[in-house]
Amino acid sequence: MGKRERTGYYAVPHLRRLREEAILTQEQLARAAGVSRATIVAAEGGQTVRIYILEKLAHALQVDKHRLVTGSAAEDRDAPQA
Repeated sequence: MGKRERTGYYAVPHLRRLREEAILTQEQLARAAGVSRATIVAAEGGQTVRIYILEKLAHALQVDKHRLVTGSAAEDRDAPQA
């Protein structure tokens, strides 16, 4: 993500799936990421989040932030297609 993109808001359509794969409740993820449960509920409901929230969520889930947005890691996007 470039410098210009760092000021924007991002949808995290894969948050719920990744949270469930990590076997975490919304409350557990909120605590691990240092955000409120309301933030998790809103993000899973389609509300966009600031980049710093995206980074906190990715860190707590131990995934690349691109995975929350696109469903695949950044290196997956750059890999040659077979």
